[in-house]
Amino acid sequence: MFKDPEIYKAALDNLPVGVYMVDTEMRIVYWSQGAERISGYLAHDVLGRHCREKLLIDMDENNPVACGEACQLRDSMRDGKLYEANVLLRHRRGYRIPVHVRAAPLRNESNKIIGATECFEESRSFMPPDRREKQKSSGGGMDATTGLLDIATTRLRLQEVVAEFSENHFPFCILIVEIDGLDGFKSVHGKDAVEAARAVVGHTLSNALRPTDIVGCWEGNRFLAIVKNCDNFGAKSVAERVRKTESYSEVEWWGDNLEVTVSIGGSVIRREDKVDSLIERAQVALSKSVKQGGNCVTIPEDKIEGTKA
Repeated sequence: MFKDPEIYKAALDNLPVGVYMVDTEMRIVYWSQGAERISGYLAHDVLGRHCREKLLIDMDENNPVACGEACQLRDSMRDGKLYEANVLLRHRRGYRIPVHVRAAPLRNESNKIIGATECFEESRSFMPPDRREKQKSSGGGMDATTGLLDIATTRLRLQEVVAEFSENHFPFCILIVEIDGLDGFKSVHGKDAVEAARAVVGHTLSNALRPTDIVGCWEGNRFLAIVKNCDNFGAKSVAERVRKTESYSEVEWWGDNLEVTVSIGGSVIRREDKVDSLIERAQVALSKSVKQGGNCVTIPEDKIEGTKA
């Protein structure tokens, strides 16, 4: 019964998660339809490629690391145990999405390990599928390229959060994110490539933050994130995670994979702050990051008084 291998393939393809398998040389030998749906990569794009080649990076709360430094599949083949982790999947369009992976060894009839399999699914704790729908339903405009809040709506949301702070004093920070070398990028690759880069960076930024945070577009092709319940230490941690996550993203453009990095300037709310003073401090911090050569984070050392943890 069920001797036809196509039956098992069909069963795997119908699962709501992505499934793939590798041989002992870590080359992909099977890629399910669920894996295609979640990642955007078709089976013929990845079959025969080395496992995780620019596809997945391991991620803990503060420190993403490239595959090779840590790999659940390799560990599973080495000791025959099951492993799981939160990682960042590189979507076919270049941005990163958080997924939860589970790895297990594959054995033959002699119980010899001949490879490994891994299933992955979008991590709801990091990125609920209704984030953009929630933003749309809350009113305001959306940016057509990134699907994020447009500049006017982002400023309105910031005004609302600052007003709330005057009443409840729960700390938050803002991060202004700028794509490094965008003018040079435009001169070499053109305006449409800039829009593609904005889409990748904006989408990755949204996925790297919590569902309760607010992410939108800002002046000068920048992005602004409002990170709630965040003090100075937390702001630095979040900003560094965002910076490193963005550095693993790529813009696919006419067959080339163009790397992008970002500079980040941030500031934690102070009791006396208005919207403009908060923004000005973050912009000054961003300028410092850019002057240091980009791909770095600057957060002023703020001591917050009268806030609640």
